Amino acid sequence: MSSVGSSSNSGSIMQQLSSIPNVSGSGVPVQQYTTAMQQALTQEMTAVPDEQIQTFAATTSALSSLQSALQQLQTATQTLASAQTWTPTSVTSSNTSSFTLAGGPGAIVSSFGINVTSLAQAQMDVTQFTGTASVTGGTFSIQGAGTSAVQITVTSGESLSDIVSSVNSQTTNTDVQAFLLGNNQIAFQSTLTGQSNGFTLADVSGNFVTGQAFVTMTQSASDATITIGGTTVTSSSDVFSNIVPNVTLTAVATGSGELSVTQNTSQVMTSVQSWMTAYNSVINLLNTDTAYTPPIAGSTGSGQAGPLVGDPTASGLLSQLPNSITSMLPSNGVLQSLSAVGIVVDPNNGNLEFQSSSGFTINGQSFGGTLQSGQTMFQNALNNNLGQLQSLFGVVPDTTLQTVIPMSGVLGSLNNNLNQYLGFGSMKGMIPTELKSISDQTTNLNNYLTEVNQMITSRVSNFTSQLNTLNASLQKTQSQMSMLSSLFGSNSSSNSSGSSGSSSSSSSSGL
Repeated sequence: MSSVGSSSNSGSIMQQLSSIPNVSGSGVPVQQYTTAMQQALTQEMTAVPDEQIQTFAATTSALSSLQSALQQLQTATQTLASAQTWTPTSVTSSNTSSFTLAGGPGAIVSSFGINVTSLAQAQMDVTQFTGTASVTGGTFSIQGAGTSAVQITVTSGESLSDIVSSVNSQTTNTDVQAFLLGNNQIAFQSTLTGQSNGFTLADVSGNFVTGQAFVTMTQSASDATITIGGTTVTSSSDVFSNIVPNVTLTAVATGSGELSVTQNTSQVMTSVQSWMTAYNSVINLLNTDTAYTPPIAGSTGSGQAGPLVGDPTASGLLSQLPNSITSMLPSNGVLQSLSAVGIVVDPNNGNLEFQSSSGFTINGQSFGGTLQSGQTMFQNALNNNLGQLQSLFGVVPDTTLQTVIPMSGVLGSLNNNLNQYLGFGSMKGMIPTELKSISDQTTNLNNYLTEVNQMITSRVSNFTSQLNTLNASLQKTQSQMSMLSSLFGSNSSSNSSGSSGSSSSSSSSGL
């Protein structure tokens, strides 16, 4: 009985081992176990740093966008601080068919009578040849104004086109070009206008021009001439720079007209509006990136947080920037704040805007009434109180620079705040400092993840090796169990045969 029982147990073990799924046969499913282990280790050891890296990336992107917007605001601030921005002018010509005008920053308001009496001319000499067949070899020279003489050698029988090509190959050295005219003529013309830019043709060999070519016409070089306010002015070209300070005149044809330089106050309004727009872009970006939207009531979802929620740099900007432009400034006059010239802060979004004459709305509640238009208030200050208006803003006087660093007023206060966050000279700004810190932390986390992934790979590799060793042992045990099973099965058969033989003998003996 015990022999039969042992055979039954060994068969049961064999069946249990064979029932374990494994792509390589019976035993432990190595791939399934190692994959599960790697997933568990990866989730446990890399999920948090991965999430941190993603958070850092979002913060870096938001801070970089904020830095760019602040730089644009600082440029607008420093442009508005220049006296050139506050004295824009328009220049006009009453006779554009005779002369045109272009004005630059700092043009002085003025009016002058202009008379264009002549335009600038370039020298041109026309040379007549008796015929191409009679052209003999020789050498002539061309000497432009302020250049060394250049010799042109002509081969006997050479065509006039070849002579023109030879001349034009030296134009950069002579400032003289040539082209063919009819009746075997070549025109030599200076590339520059003006009396001082003439040229000289000379026969070098003594046998080239003599007897075969002669000058038929010469147009002398001359300057352009105009009179302004009774004074004659000349120019080697048709362009007169600074004919009045920061105004350029281009002569088109002889004739007369009026040059007018007038103040362009609308351009000041445009410049102020551009500065306000740059400020509002920063405020809107901060409002968006520091906002938190709570989940909908009754829902299981989480709220939505901006990338700079809780960021001290963004929070500081959101409070300091408005303070720098809304605080009352010491002044001997009546203009002590932006609101005094019609520029107010929208309480709903923090944006700068010109005061509306129809009232305002806060949190959906309207406050009506008749107010003075902010644009009208600003225009009145611009027309009647320019000095105090510039003092309020902190405009730097007597400068020809397009951008300057303001030291006082609204612009000075704002620029000082911007320097704290962007940096100035050797001073490291708060935003670059935070970006550097985030970059260093991200690098450290990536280095940590590299080490962790290497450790996970090593542990999974060791686990795989152990499972493979276990499977090898199981296969060996399986083989041994098969042998035992075969052995037990053979012994059982022998015992059965012996018992049958004895019975037969007994029976036979009994008989």
